[in-house]
Amino acid sequence: MHNLIGKNYVKIIIAYLASTFGLMITATAGENPLHASIEGQVSMSNQKTPLWLNANKYGLSSMRRKNAYARASISYDKDSLWNMFDIKIGADVVLPFHYYYKGYVETYSSKLIVQQLYSDIKWKGINVCLGIKQYPAQLRNNLLSSGAQTFGINARPYPQFRIYRDTWWDIPGTHHWLGFKGHFSFGLLTDADWQETFTYGSNLPYNRWTRQHEKAGYLRIGKTEKFPLTATIGLEMAAQFGGTLYNYQGNDQTGYRGFHYMKMSNDFK
Repeated sequence: MHNLIGKNYVKIIIAYLASTFGLMITATAGENPLHASIEGQVSMSNQKTPLWLNANKYGLSSMRRKNAYARASISYDKDSLWNMFDIKIGADVVLPFHYYYKGYVETYSSKLIVQQLYSDIKWKGINVCLGIKQYPAQLRNNLLSSGAQTFGINARPYPQFRIYRDTWWDIPGTHHWLGFKGHFSFGLLTDADWQETFTYGSNLPYNRWTRQHEKAGYLRIGKTEKFPLTATIGLEMAAQFGGTLYNYQGNDQTGYRGFHYMKMSNDFK
């Protein structure tokens, strides 16, 4: 019995070490705005990959007991262009191994994942971004948090147009006691193939070209120069609308259904 327990512990330790194996190589050249990185990850488990290992990775994870990926990214980050704009352009592609893209069907494995592809312009603290980009969760530690109720970092980013402020803006006239930040975006979801296979053979509907809308605002109360504690309150809202609905009954529906419900006045009804 003791030998059996000991062997199980050895297997657990080996699986843990293998699952947490990773490699990252980054390259920068002084003040050069061009950055590049190469990264790899291998995950192994006895059955399916556990939640604590595949969570909070912006969707770059797989439930299969053996999975891996190689990742390469490049970005251009230029500050004070024409003394007005900060510009960020990035591309991030992944070569996965044993990653699903259609339901949980073994034969449908992703060959290439475009994790990020975006252009981000910042002017006077306000960012305007177009493309696919990873956005960290707000008001929580992204390394220690178990997730979020509205916006999280468990799903892959999707193409969107986003206006946001990720640093606190001191509200004029409050002597730095009140600060605000938030975002507003419209995007297009890209998981229709996965939905189609997952619902195949049932009467459950699935959607293609679904639109996604998000908005959030946070208010900081306090001034750390005067007192070390601050309070933050906020509101996060997200909704899906439009697209084409398939239900295998021959009653497909199309259009921008529900767009008028995206107005702020309807969120409180």
